[in-house]
Amino acid sequence: MIGLLGGGNMGEAIIKGMILSGKFLNSEINVTDVSNERVSYLKNQYGVNTPDTLESFILNSDVIVLAVKPQVFPNLLKSVKPLVDKDRHLFISIAAGVKLEKIEEYLGNNLKIVRVMPNTPAFVLQSMSALAFNKNIKDSDKQISFKIFEAIGESVELDENYLDAVTALSGSGPGYISMILEAFSDAGVKIGLSRDIANKLIIQTFVGTLELIKRENLKFIDAKNIVTSPGGTTISGIHELEKGGFKGIIMNCVEAAYKKSIELSKG
Repeated sequence: MIGLLGGGNMGEAIIKGMILSGKFLNSEINVTDVSNERVSYLKNQYGVNTPDTLESFILNSDVIVLAVKPQVFPNLLKSVKPLVDKDRHLFISIAAGVKLEKIEEYLGNNLKIVRVMPNTPAFVLQSMSALAFNKNIKDSDKQISFKIFEAIGESVELDENYLDAVTALSGSGPGYISMILEAFSDAGVKIGLSRDIANKLIIQTFVGTLELIKRENLKFIDAKNIVTSPGGTTISGIHELEKGGFKGIIMNCVEAAYKKSIELSKG
């Protein structure tokens, strides 16, 4: 049984993905949340189990996904700790900035714990998730962890030391990409297109380019070169991007987010 301790947006995305993937039955999923309204919604929408008490939830779940905000961890996990079976339970945390060491401090360093950094495209089952495992994890624990997160997109295993970099790149990435899309949309409006048409053109251009790169296994530079003709419009635009320091700006952006992630994870 898989238990979601927290039924917010990311918790719902995981539930939705697990069921739609066909790899999990709704009868195999438990969920609990501080909001009774949220619990009722998830039960009605997805047909999952909603145990009445925290004790019942823990005792009836083998894998427990901690899908709550970091600030509630101390008090919540203090309540969970007496109910834990170290040989049975697998804990998976999706709380940003909360290290494995800190979770072990709350629950015990003899437990099986996974730390995961998904991103918001999980809401449409297109997440990129990075998984880091503590020393107590077995191969079977890795398998069920990947099974869960591959239901909402793609996943990769990394040492925990890299999760701040993951946070800066793919965790925060949807925000950067949204700003780039907004800039292209504004550019389209500036040169005479309606906002709706500009949005339609640029969204499909991004989607199509990504699909081309993925399907053909192209290097980014090769995808660029396909559309960059000698003396043409694309190279003229690229010249302006380079004059503005486009690549450097993006690199500085990600590095700033990386440094902030390290700062926040130190508490």
